[in-house]
Amino acid sequence: MSTREKRPTELVDMGKLMSLSGVQPITLSQTTGPGSPRTFRVLPFEDVVLGRDEDCAIVLDEEPVSRKHAKLLYHGSQPELLDLGSTNGTFLNGKRVHRAFLTNSSRFQVGSSNFVVEAATDATIESPPDGLASLLRKSKNRSTPSPQQASAISGRLSELRLPSLLQMIESDRATGTLVILHGGQEGKLHIHQGVVRHASLERARGLKALYRLMALDEGEFELYIPGRNPGFDTVEGDMQRHLLEAMRQKDELLVYKKRLPSPEVRLTFNVDKVIAVHKVPAPYLEVMAALRRHQTVELVIEHCPIPDFEVCHILLVLLQHQIVLEGAG
Repeated sequence: MSTREKRPTELVDMGKLMSLSGVQPITLSQTTGPGSPRTFRVLPFEDVVLGRDEDCAIVLDEEPVSRKHAKLLYHGSQPELLDLGSTNGTFLNGKRVHRAFLTNSSRFQVGSSNFVVEAATDATIESPPDGLASLLRKSKNRSTPSPQQASAISGRLSELRLPSLLQMIESDRATGTLVILHGGQEGKLHIHQGVVRHASLERARGLKALYRLMALDEGEFELYIPGRNPGFDTVEGDMQRHLLEAMRQKDELLVYKKRLPSPEVRLTFNVDKVIAVHKVPAPYLEVMAALRRHQTVELVIEHCPIPDFEVCHILLVLLQHQIVLEGAG
């Protein structure tokens, strides 16, 4: 009876693997050529092909451009420009290149189209509507013994987005409990002097819950003053940074999820890979632990305690390096 040839195990270089962590997206501004001016956002794990073919991510409909002319991709943590054997060439900062790394302010040309590479900027958070801050200040002065009797503001997220509401609460240094209802789920933000100290949404806690709540466009909210103190903190750090990060992750999370296998697909560890566990950063250990317990993509994202965006990012890294395999076991 024949046996499958045993392949040698491979020691994973965690240093190289971790070069993909913290990868930042770039903004690509087209200043001349067909369709200009326009701007594109290029995310990690997303190969962007430029060319005349209508299937290209960036279509440049002119004769000097080849059907598949050039490609933008990430090599480790750095974006890279690759010419795909085009007839008329790809030019970076005035010089014809076959393959070259891109940095902030790099300029490259495909046909008559010129592009400028920039670091992606965070979205601007809306300012809170006029009048609500004064309403909150009046509510803060009321003496109410029970959170159920202390409703200061209530409304719909479609009319007042959560980032705007949190900015208002922060500027007023309010203390209370913000309850958010969405699709039968209840989320809570416990706030002390304008700063979110604890966030929960079903089983999710901390930043995972906060970022999920920040991504909601629909639902109802009610702010109770003074609210209840949970007695512990699960959210730390600057609130403005969390607001900006939540908005950035909201858009990019959708792209990451599309690149992952279907939610019901089972994932298993590749037995031919050996990882030096003592070199693995904590977020990777969290994802690996969740993977051992829950196997499917959906359950790993749901049960891993770190934010969804980080879970998806790490799963993509593990899959790309074949440390984790899909549909096996």
